Amino acid sequence: MSGGLINDSQNIAYQMTEAVTYSGLLLTYGTSGNWTLCDAGEEPLGFALMSNRDIRYIESDVILSSGSLDVHALIEGQEIEVRYTGTAPTVGQLVETDANGVVSVNSGAGWIVGMAIATGASNYVKIRVSKRYKAS
Repeated sequence: MSGGLINDSQNIAYQMTEAVTYSGLLLTYGTSGNWTLCDAGEEPLGFALMSNRDIRYIESDVILSSGSLDVHALIEGQEIEVRYTGTAPTVGQLVETDANGVVSVNSGAGWIVGMAIATGASNYVKIRVSKRYKAS
């Protein structure tokens, strides 16, 4: 290794170990050596640019349970849309990791992903990435 830049791409295809049913789900690096959906309390490392829906069977909504998926890096200050669960975050609220790759309104200790800057449709929220761990 030279200590230089290895890959300056914001999107890299990685192997997944589970189905990703929606774009905008948070991902983390799993213990199996592949990427997995981020759960509550886990550090998010990227998000899915798209689902791993099998394009050969799009009309039947077949979701691949493994395979390559484009993972976008979580970059400080970038504006992204992610899926949320529970009450829709309002502008200015912090969102944190929740189960199955989604975010929820921050309620205490955990991994903050960013701040809501606009609420979208269909359980998506636009956030400005500001990832950090909040102790309480």
